[in-house]
Order: sequence, then structure tokens, then C-alpha cells
Amino acid sequence: MLKLNLDMEHAMDVVAMGRASVDFVPDVYGSATQCHQYTKFLGGSPANTAVAMAQQGIKVGFIGKVGHDILGDYLRYYMKQKGIDTSHLAICQDESIRTGFSVAELTAPNHKRSNLYRCNVSDLYLSMEEMDEDYIAKSKIFLFSGTSLSTSPAREAVFLAVEYARKHGVCVAFDPDYRAQSWENPKAASLYYWLAMQKSDILITTREEMSVLEGLVHFNQNDDRASAEFCFSYGVRLVVIKRGEEGSVAYTADGEECRQGIFPSRVISVQGAGDSYSGTFLSRIVRGDSLEKAMKYAAAASALTVSGRSCSEHMPTLALTEQFIVACQADGGKNWVFWE
Repeated sequence: MLKLNLDMEHAMDVVAMGRASVDFVPDVYGSATQCHQYTKFLGGSPANTAVAMAQQGIKVGFIGKVGHDILGDYLRYYMKQKGIDTSHLAICQDESIRTGFSVAELTAPNHKRSNLYRCNVSDLYLSMEEMDEDYIAKSKIFLFSGTSLSTSPAREAVFLAVEYARKHGVCVAFDPDYRAQSWENPKAASLYYWLAMQKSDILITTREEMSVLEGLVHFNQNDDRASAEFCFSYGVRLVVIKRGEEGSVAYTADGEECRQGIFPSRVISVQGAGDSYSGTFLSRIVRGDSLEKAMKYAAAASALTVSGRSCSEHMPTLALTEQFIVACQADGGKNWVFWE
């Protein structure tokens, strides 16, 4: 049995912290050299995950920083519209520091590439002085992203926020969200991931990110069980490893193991799949579901998300996720109509 000892008296279900940015996705398939029409969407792993959780019907707050610019205004508005508490989404007053963004090229279904623009971005200027201990203490789960560990002052802000969470008995969840271009080198990422993991109760990661985390201190040769045991030795209670088309596997420190395959989908873009999975998974955990049920809902939501061309806008609601699960149980999802 999964035992995380969530304090159900805390008012907020999950508070997420980290990167919020904007994704520009083309309206039509083709080369970016010829495409002139794009739609903007909320992006950034922790922000996407917050949207996924809100769509699943739980109470979500967000700690981050956006620029005093058009894109920052859009992100604040979009999150509020989704029901996310943005009272701690700060605005950077230095107008030379802007909201980050990415530009995508979608040449065909499941053929997408993106360029991230992360130079001098606002979310990395979140500071220790902006961490609100009382706000963090109100959450059942505090989720933070590894991208924020890549540089100061955001790095120190994250570690302080984690300490506030631990002080008040808040369950700490860590998503490495590895982006190589955010780091000086993989060794730096490995060091800070390793330190952050030691302060976490839940680790939700990909196989590739786990290998980065272990890079300096542990070599498991792609062995998920060995990776999980390595994390348990530092106090982690739950390790979830996402493996793309191979599904996912979860291990608990109490010896439970659960595997989940993927659901059928019409894949347009796999970006956002992991965030949809993580957000839906945590939304079920905070409701007290079993590991098996949480992973099933997460896999279903992920399949729905990848059938759309954006991350945030195609995070399914709880009702849609449950309808999809029922449809797949009935006929394998053969008659399901995915996003248009």
C-alpha cells in the first residue's frame, strides 16, 4: 500500500513551482520557413502540470515569475481562467528580463521540433525573498521542477521552498524536467538533481532524466528497480518512471511495484505527454487512490493530450478522462473521436 501521509487538513491540494512560458505552435503542417500563422499556448513543465491538475478538478496554486510583458500577462490570465491560484506568480519589474517562450515546427503528425528561448528569462529570477512559508504550508503536496535548479537565484528559492514544505509536513514531489540547454553541463544537473531528490518524498521522472540524476554517484545500466532502490536509500517514498511507448513503472519504499501500459491514441505531438501524466497522477494521489488507479488515469490523460497539437490546451478534464477509460474498456477506444 502506498503511504505518503498527506495532511488532508491543508486547504490547497498541490502547489507547483517553477517554469511558466509560452509555446508558439504552427496552425498548419509544414516548414517553419513557410508557416506564417501560429497560436500561442501556455507552456513550461510545471505550469503545464498545474493546468493538468486543475483540469482534473483539484485545488492548485502556482509559484513562479513572469516578465512585465505581453506574454507574462497572457500566462497570468490563462492560469486564472483554468482556476489556478496565481497570487504567488510574481511579475519581474526589470523590463530587460522577459518571459521565456518556444517556437515549434510541426511538419507532420508526431513530427515536431521546438526551439527554446531561455536567455535571461524571468522564471529564473524567482528569489528566496519571494518564498511565502505560510502559502507553501497550506498545501498537501508541493511540486517543484528541476529546471529552476539550473541557476541562481531560482535555485536557492527552490531549496528554501522545499525546506518550508518539509517543516510543515507537506509531501514534496520532484520532477527533474531536464532541458540540456538550461544547464552549463550534465554534471551540474546531476549534482543538483541528486541533492534535490534527497529532500523529496515523490520522484516523477523519465528514464533519461533518471540517468542524468544518477550520473555522478550511481550507475544502474538502465535498471529501473536499482534506480528506485537508490532513491529509497535517501528517503524517497515513491518513484515513478515514465518510459514513453513502453508505459510507466512505479515503485514504493514499502516494496510495491506497479506497471501501466499506454492507452490508444492518435499521436499529433508527444510534447506535454509527461506533464499530463504527472499532473493527473498527482491529482489521483491527493484523492487517496491506489497506485494502480492513479497510473491508469495518468496514462489515459496522457493519451488524450498527445492527440492534440499543444500541451496545456489539450489537458483533459476529469470527466473526459473517465469517459475515455470507459470507452477503451468497452472496445479498445476504436470509436473514440480525438481532438479535432
